[in-house]
Amino acid sequence: MTTLVVAGVVAMAFALVVSSISAQAAQTGTRTFSNDQLIRIPANNLSGGTGGTANPYPSSIRVTGFKKVTDINVILRGVGHTDPDDLDVLLKGPTGRTAILWSDAGGTTDILNVRVKLDDEASQFLPDSGQIFQGNFMTSNYEVGVDSWPGVVQSDNRLLSRFDGTDPAGGWRLFVNDDFSQPDTGDRNGTGNFTGGWALQVKGVCTRATADNRCR
Repeated sequence: MTTLVVAGVVAMAFALVVSSISAQAAQTGTRTFSNDQLIRIPANNLSGGTGGTANPYPSSIRVTGFKKVTDINVILRGVGHTDPDDLDVLLKGPTGRTAILWSDAGGTTDILNVRVKLDDEASQFLPDSGQIFQGNFMTSNYEVGVDSWPGVVQSDNRLLSRFDGTDPAGGWRLFVNDDFSQPDTGDRNGTGNFTGGWALQVKGVCTRATADNRCR
């Protein structure tokens, strides 16, 4: 009888552990949020402007279904610019934390309609002066302490892990600025667009998870 009781207790404890692990796994998920609106860089590039903030400024995405971030990635869609070294791109989360995604990368070689994914776990930085092609890159800041975004207070942080552990629910904002403060030599201070807007990949703890581990 004693043996049976002990075995029953062990089996019950094991079942509770399995159930707890399953419940924990079901509460995490990954979801991509998008804003497909064209981002024109700078806002008045159609009328000949070559420097200043983009339109829209900022471009926003609203995140729902999560209560804690474990990983954030950003996808810039249809990136094109005639002088990418002028591009300064910053992400601001709903808690006020910021990360510099792209600052003064790519030199003066045109970018032509590429998809750029920015991910802390990528294996390479955006090139400082070489051609930027489609691919996955770590966030890259080549002008630490120099660049600024009108209306934004930032700390020169470039790591997306800055957002880990925060509550992602609410508005995420992408601030894009064409660095007109740099000297105009040759084709500097060019223009461009993110023709497909941008997207935010969120991985984290769900407020409510579905059976396929998607946060709703």
